[in-house]
Amino acid sequence: MSPSTDPADWPEVDLYLRKSKVVREGDKRDITSIRAQEAEGREWAVRNRYRVRRVWVDSLSAWSDVARPGFDNALAAVLDDEVPALWCFALDRFTRKGIDDIGPVLGKARVIFHWERLDSSDPNDRRWITDRAEQAREYSERLSDNIRVTKKNQLRNGQWSNRPPHGVEATKDRKLTNGAFWPIVLHVFRSVADGISGRLLCRGLNSGPNPVPSPQGGERAVSTISYMIHNPVYEGWQTVKHPNKPRDPIPYRDENGNRVRVWADGAEPIPRELAERARQKLTGGNFAGREAVDNRKRHLLTDATRCAGCRGAASAHGMNQFCNRHRAWQDCPAPGCIRRQVSRTGWSRRGLPG
Repeated sequence: MSPSTDPADWPEVDLYLRKSKVVREGDKRDITSIRAQEAEGREWAVRNRYRVRRVWVDSLSAWSDVARPGFDNALAAVLDDEVPALWCFALDRFTRKGIDDIGPVLGKARVIFHWERLDSSDPNDRRWITDRAEQAREYSERLSDNIRVTKKNQLRNGQWSNRPPHGVEATKDRKLTNGAFWPIVLHVFRSVADGISGRLLCRGLNSGPNPVPSPQGGERAVSTISYMIHNPVYEGWQTVKHPNKPRDPIPYRDENGNRVRVWADGAEPIPRELAERARQKLTGGNFAGREAVDNRKRHLLTDATRCAGCRGAASAHGMNQFCNRHRAWQDCPAPGCIRRQVSRTGWSRRGLPG
């Protein structure tokens, strides 16, 4: 008896799609990744007389500790007997954790891997699926180890491995040198060292006949100025992420505890005296370095309040919560301000929401 030609009678199948990294909207890689995978999956479903029930999508690495909701939901649907078949574009896009992820689903549903032309309903393919899954796991572990060793050597050798910071360019041997926007970097350091506040400096850079955009192309904010002043790379040092605050770079130190220079010979980073004077001015003379103390204050409502005018953050300043854009001399149609009321024992209950 031939299968029914009515799609309503066909069994269901879920599609699991994944790309290794997020790409910009309109990028050709985006078109040939998720969209192409879904098209292939739907064509397979029609040829084999299946109805696509759900399409699960992840834009994260298959070998990552972060949550992958699409993958988790696809596996849960199979293990809970919600769907009898699961289609995936490629085995390494499904998982790189070997038999730990593959094993439980093989006995619960028909699993198809398009790129490898493997189908778990074929007994011969089941062995290939488990073997390929273990190979993908071994490859991922070897690749991760190679990347770790490479980055470690680059740190030791004073080679820059990321995108160069604003105003700086990288040479062919991964050393840093002065870039086209270096005069802007010098202007920022000198202005702050001379006592010009970050707010006033942002106002000057964002306004006037020739505004100077931020590294991202938009208006400059005080946080951009602060990040630049505190970044050790502008003094010529190799940097790593702060262990507790990943957004804050700190100087890298080798096995002997020495800092490593990352600038090319002949390049001229910010002089140490100028950098220290700018940091002292920016922090009101209370700068001890990010490696020693964290001078940033914490307030209860900082992450909970938003400006009604621009929907941006409204952080604490004195006794108030101010619109951050307004404080940074950026445009806000209706700058917000919330009065905070504090008692000797801390926050008073008067005036607090809820």
